[in-house]
Amino acid sequence: MTLQTYGPPPTAPAPAPLVQPVDPARGWALADPGRRIAAVLALPLAAVMSLSSTSAATPLPLGWIAFWAVVGPATFYSLARVLRPEPRSAERTPRHLLAATAMSFAVPVLAASQAYDGDDGVIITLGCPAAVLGVVTLVWGLGALLVRAGRR
Repeated sequence: MTLQTYGPPPTAPAPAPLVQPVDPARGWALADPGRRIAAVLALPLAAVMSLSSTSAATPLPLGWIAFWAVVGPATFYSLARVLRPEPRSAERTPRHLLAATAMSFAVPVLAASQAYDGDDGVIITLGCPAAVLGVVTLVWGLGALLVRAGRR
């Protein structure tokens, strides 16, 4: 008579977690120098953009908003990859790029909207894309989480 066991065999690898843990030490070790520089610059640049957007008396030049629209998502994506290093995939990478874009656009918008006399141009120019991208990323992320959970 043979003994029947249930569950995975003892040599089977553990399944990947549904949500990747935060591991900045590992992310910093894996990151190349360009990603490290972008990650370090993400928050100071966001702070400058936020402080600049809190005054309607001196509205931000369109060039600075365009600069932030390009540099902001790249720095926030690098920061996210350093804080939570995870494998690239056809589904995760575009979703995380959208999330980084939404977050980088939302930071100055939130600062401007909280200021008594914030820059309306920043709120309109960056706020609409931030809101749309935020909702798309949220729905997409929850859907991906449900799919991963369903596959277990």
